[in-house]
Formats: sequence, C-alpha cells, structure tokens
Amino acid sequence: MESYLLALHVSGHSRQTLDLYRRSIAPLVVFLRDKAIGEVSTGELRSFLAYLGAKVHNVTIGIRWRSIRAFFNWLHREGLLAESPA
Repeated sequence: MESYLLALHVSGHSRQTLDLYRRSIAPLVVFLRDKAIGEVSTGELRSFLAYLGAKVHNVTIGIRWRSIRAFFNWLHREGLLAESPA
C-alpha cells in the first residue's frame, strides 16, 4: 500500500487524495489480516464490501471500492499481480 501511495504522490495527487486512498485501503488490509496480496480473491473483496455495508453508508462503500479497485489495478499494471481480483 505504501508503494502505491508513493506512486500517487510522485504523479502529483493531492494530500487529500492520498489520505482518501489510505483510509479506503487500510481497512481492507486489516480485514485480510496476514493474507498475501497475491492470494486475495474476488470473493474476499465481496466479503469485505459486505462487512463494510454493516458499518458505513453506501456512498462511502462506493468510494472505498473505487479506491480498492484502483489499487489492485495498479498492482496488476506494475506486474505484482497476474490479474486483479477487483
């Protein structure tokens, strides 16, 4: 996650955007515990969204989902994942 945020910073994203991405992705990291990023499945991402649904507003879920999807797409583009589960 830190490498992703650094890449966003270098590409000129604002501090507010970086904070939004951090707040969106960090709960997923906690939810997945010690699972390797390459082992995350689409089903686990869906479970995370369902977990969020019990805690936050639907608009917040949408924002977090877009941030998480962008993160996994970045991992794929960087060659760190064979494919994005998002």
